[in-house]
Amino acid sequence: MKELHQTRKALFKANSQCSKQSRNASRKSNSLMTHIEQEAKKYLLLYHFFIIQSLFPEAPNPNTDRCDPAWWKSQDGKLKDALTELYKMIPVDLHESMVTYKQFGSMFIQAHSQERSNVLKVIKDCAGVLFAPYNISPDLFTGKPTCKKDNKACLALLKKDGVGEYTCFTPILFADPKQMVTGGFLKSPILVKVSMHSSMPLLVEN
Repeated sequence: MKELHQTRKALFKANSQCSKQSRNASRKSNSLMTHIEQEAKKYLLLYHFFIIQSLFPEAPNPNTDRCDPAWWKSQDGKLKDALTELYKMIPVDLHESMVTYKQFGSMFIQAHSQERSNVLKVIKDCAGVLFAPYNISPDLFTGKPTCKKDNKACLALLKKDGVGEYTCFTPILFADPKQMVTGGFLKSPILVKVSMHSSMPLLVEN
């Protein structure tokens, strides 16, 4: 009986250790996944809206000189340049996982694609609000390119209507896009709404 009791105790201890190791591995995996997803979102918002198809699977950092125009003369050079940029963006503690963790590329691309969909949805949902003061239908930007070329209101905002002198300031920044005067600069209905919404949290806190 004593030997049986000791055997059961040893088995229970071994099982507990295995469960603990499994939980630790799971936490580590979840932490790595979260880290990868965060970096993918940052890559989309601060660097590139689209990913070069051949960027993954990952390779060691080529560490190219990104200021050297010679790297842009070939597809291989462009790829190495993009890879160098990716390594500079991603924290050093993830560099090893970029090469050794087989799921890194698929996780990064999936998180990047999901965040791009989220961003596009927000833009689409806001299109009506943004262009309503200028009598431009938000459906215009989801149609064929020829529709934009024939829309006078859209061409006026793009300064492609051939009326007046060209200026680097877009008409949408002024209170009246037809009267681009100093007093109306940065006072468009859109910017006023954005300013009001962004200041609301400060008013609530104070």
